[in-house]
Amino acid sequence: MKRYAIIVAGGKGTRMGNDIPKQFIEIAGKPILAHTIENFYRFDPNIDLIIVLPQNQQEYWKRLCSIHRITIPHLVVKGEKHVFIRFLTDYLLSRTKGLSLSTTGYARSRLIA
Repeated sequence: MKRYAIIVAGGKGTRMGNDIPKQFIEIAGKPILAHTIENFYRFDPNIDLIIVLPQNQQEYWKRLCSIHRITIPHLVVKGEKHVFIRFLTDYLLSRTKGLSLSTTGYARSRLIA
């Protein structure tokens, strides 16, 4: 069975009292988002990784990937709600014959909205 991981990384880090978004905060020399990607890849090297980031953070992420030599394949998509939902359905339906989404109640209500 083909696996997909959708990592929604749109935080701002304000509750943490930081000036940079929390997904970009470095722990052990790498951004938190890099650790997340590596863990999914370690779990399944064939997984399709989809990173959802706000448009205004995507260039910064590209720079971090270059600086930290993040080479694990992943797709970055815009985090705006309607753009992402449209992308998600098109992407997954184009790659699957039968699709079963497992979500929390909150996420399901947002996908339907």
